[in-house]
Amino acid sequence: AVESAPTGRAEPFAALVTLAVLLPPLAMGLAGGGARRVWIALGLTLLGWLPGVAYVLHALRQRRRG
Repeated sequence: AVESAPTGRAEPFAALVTLAVLLPPLAMGLAGGGARRVWIALGLTLLGWLPGVAYVLHALRQRRRG
């Protein structure tokens, strides 16, 4: 029998975190953040890699909690 993940979520959280470090706007888009959040992530990434990564990791963490 196939058992489901303990959280019941289908999204691969570890893969999204890895992608957030490499390409923050793409990770936000694939996580279902919406167009506005993707544009914010893109703008922050263009200002500097670290702000974009921090924004997306924060959003992913908030999404996983709630």
